[in-house]
Amino acid sequence: MPQGQNIMPVSIPANSSAEIYRPASSLKDIEEGNKAISTIKEIEYLHNVKGSLVLKCLQAIMCLNFKNE
Repeated sequence: MPQGQNIMPVSIPANSSAEIYRPASSLKDIEEGNKAISTIKEIEYLHNVKGSLVLKCLQAIMCLNFKNE
C-alpha cells in the first residue's frame, strides 16, 4: 500500500446498493484500482455530511483507496 493511503475493501451483493460515508475533503482523494472514482459507473457521489463524502455504490467488489489527510 502506498504511503499516506488507506485501503477499504467493499463487497456489495447482487441486486443491492450501499451508501459509504468516508472522511475525505475531495473526490480526488478517492480511487478504485488506480482510477478516479468519477470514471467508475458503479460509484456515484451523493453529497457531503460533516466532512465525509457520501458515495452510493452498486453491486460490486472493489477496494477504495483513500489518501490520508
